[in-house]
Amino acid sequence: MKKVLCILLGALLLFSATGCKKRVDNSSNTIEIYVFEGGYGTAWLKAMEPVFEDKTGYNVEISAMGAQDNTDTMIRAGSSMTTDLFIVSDTVWDKYIDLGSKVASGYECALEPLDSVYEAEIDNGTTTVGEKMRDDWREYFYVDESYALGGHYYSMPWATGVLTMCYNKDIFDTNGLDHEPRTTNELLEYCNTLKGKGVKALVYSATSRYWDELFNTWWVQYEGINGRENFFNCRLGDNMPSDPNLAMQIFDQEGIYEALYTVQQLIAPSNGYAIAESEYMEATAAQIDFFDGKAAMMPNGDWLENEMNSEMAEGMDIGNILPMQMPIISALSDKLSYWSLDASYTEAREKKLLTETKFKEYDDNLRALVDYVDGVEGAALPTYGTEEDVKADAAIVAESRKVQSSYGTRHSCAIPSYATGKEAAKEFLIFMASDEGLKIYAENTSGSTPPYKFDYENWEGYSSMSNFAKKKQEIIDNSTIIPAEKKYKTSFVGELTPIYSNIAIRFGSADSSTIMTANQYVNYLKTTQYNQSKLEKIMKDAGLIL
Repeated sequence: MKKVLCILLGALLLFSATGCKKRVDNSSNTIEIYVFEGGYGTAWLKAMEPVFEDKTGYNVEISAMGAQDNTDTMIRAGSSMTTDLFIVSDTVWDKYIDLGSKVASGYECALEPLDSVYEAEIDNGTTTVGEKMRDDWREYFYVDESYALGGHYYSMPWATGVLTMCYNKDIFDTNGLDHEPRTTNELLEYCNTLKGKGVKALVYSATSRYWDELFNTWWVQYEGINGRENFFNCRLGDNMPSDPNLAMQIFDQEGIYEALYTVQQLIAPSNGYAIAESEYMEATAAQIDFFDGKAAMMPNGDWLENEMNSEMAEGMDIGNILPMQMPIISALSDKLSYWSLDASYTEAREKKLLTETKFKEYDDNLRALVDYVDGVEGAALPTYGTEEDVKADAAIVAESRKVQSSYGTRHSCAIPSYATGKEAAKEFLIFMASDEGLKIYAENTSGSTPPYKFDYENWEGYSSMSNFAKKKQEIIDNSTIIPAEKKYKTSFVGELTPIYSNIAIRFGSADSSTIMTANQYVNYLKTTQYNQSKLEKIMKDAGLIL
């Protein structure tokens, strides 16, 4: 009876994960693909399907993910699930490697290693999939030997997912804003200028949590990727141990506070920069307002153009909307040679240790450095210090300028180790990374591609790409991605994060019982969400301490 009950419960689990659908061939000749249907749509996959089938003789069956992502339930169902390839969103697969045999009964690991995919030759033998993948992405997707089952690739990206501030260039031009803001202080100046002319600077959907990603960019611009890794490893410096007695101090990182402060200043209702309804807007409604010119800027992703073309019956012309190269966080000044105080940028501002004139002078230096590293026409190396010092400053700014938040690290593909069509699924991933596959992807996603090296300018579709599509490729080509939080064990075993709750709601709410300042938010993390004993447990669960 117990065995029968288990079988019935398993069937119920399977039905709830997949819904009622036709039964497909579960042989090695068929690839059953479970795909995320979001901003990039699924037209690219459906366009690849017949081409791949004709080339290989395999059969492809596509099942699109709806509002509910059942990836975790499906992976844990083991061999009772028939999916051969997951092409999903918001999934970092490292936790399944860490859990090993605990995920799917009878399997040492629930995922199939993809080393052979990364090593496969493509494009007439001129390169391999791994060589074609952008270097920082390839490094990100490698599961290192700190995992018992590490030393392999288990997943690979299918979208770039660059997330930045987008802006309406027509509104900028009309209001005398003749270039993108180079620093966060200049961004706030732009907001004030627009406000003074009766123009809303910002619109957003608080539920989309895109501000969290802008926070990540500004945080890493200041602290560096190493500094962010230190946070998730509960240590106070690159060469310091993970110490539970000191771990609470990770929340005091200057970059965390300054990134939170920047978001707070941009969306605080008292500043009046954002459309008030943003707190309650659904994503599509906010995007329509943005396309209609009701606000000058909106945090969004490289999928924006494709998503609006797909969601609206007649599509929506992207017009003169562009993705912005993210402004440099102004607090970076306190790491540069011209900074005259022992105090941090935060201390200088809060204790009024510098005059507004001096702050402006320092930000002008930072803006000049941004122009120089960007190669702006006529921008020479600034002359505020010795050539040696200024070049060292420029190197710091250039590194920060590359920092880019991306959903693409979570938009990834993986093959279950129990899949019957896993060899065919590997062939599909190899095809997807080839020039032929990337062209199909670009043609069906408004000029997007996953993070593989691709010669856009010699692609026949380049001339028809919008300026938005061309600019997002320029950003991608010059970026260093920020690893997803769930790449770190403290995140996936203990939910360690400096943005525990939605910062768009915490900073942009009209509800006085909900809204916070950056100071209050950091205090909320340190007194309400975490304490020393909780961090110690997270560290033990993550294997950082015994």
